[in-house]
Amino acid sequence: MGEECIHGFESGLCDSCFPKPTPLVTTPTPRVARIAPAQLRTVVPSASASSTSSRSATRSSAPRRTATPAPMVTLLGVGEQRLYHITHLSNLAAIIKTGCLLADSSTAWGRRPTVELTSPESREVRRDAVISDDSSATVASYVPFFLSPDSDMWCNFRNQDPDVRIAPAVAGSPASGFIMLVSTVTKALESGTAAVVVTDGDPAVAATRFATTPDANERMLRNLRAHEDSPAILSAEYLVSECFDFSLITLIAVGNDRTRDDVKAQLKAAGRPTKVSVYPPWFQKPEKVELLPA
Repeated sequence: MGEECIHGFESGLCDSCFPKPTPLVTTPTPRVARIAPAQLRTVVPSASASSTSSRSATRSSAPRRTATPAPMVTLLGVGEQRLYHITHLSNLAAIIKTGCLLADSSTAWGRRPTVELTSPESREVRRDAVISDDSSATVASYVPFFLSPDSDMWCNFRNQDPDVRIAPAVAGSPASGFIMLVSTVTKALESGTAAVVVTDGDPAVAATRFATTPDANERMLRNLRAHEDSPAILSAEYLVSECFDFSLITLIAVGNDRTRDDVKAQLKAAGRPTKVSVYPPWFQKPEKVELLPA
């Protein structure tokens, strides 16, 4: 293992100690596509149409964001893409005892999480949201991961902005009370048995597309990663069916030293070697970015 920075990350992986260089931005003439409402519910026929589907019913009032297309880049692989699952610190003991993260609709629950980040309404919508017309599986039967530590829902929580997906009981509470369980696409695929779905947006929104095969998963991840400045990756999700083994978690990120000590004590008592890192930026109010008009 290489040298670590003061935040506990391996060399080059910390955005604070190793900030990315400011890219040279060119401003192309934006192209705006006009899409008829009916088209938002149907995937345009293509070579991947059989493995990428969109839901047929609108279950959320959240607006669909649009962005000017960014230039495509070539990527060698998506295995290093990090996955982020957010839960409250009070839920960690039960997760460690169970040995895995469970999907919301799993029958393996002994006791529901002590603190839920998502609202009851949001959970109900996801329980009704069918992944594919060929299957009865719903979004709630998958363990959800964000593709960014600054996902739009998590940023709204940290900034105390209204969001129907956030449980009223936790809205306004300190983000430092939560922890971020981090893995990678490579780790998620290690078991080789769990079904995986990648979405290009909030799974509860009708216009969101679902990639349901390995090839479609990779294509969608490549597309999302190639457009890092697009809002899509901030609402996209990586879904793993039924459960996600705790041993596949490579890092637990926390907001302060006290939480780190608490997490480390629980892991030590359970004989778990999972790495714990303090990374305050993921738990602080996000910087507001003003978008200039085209």
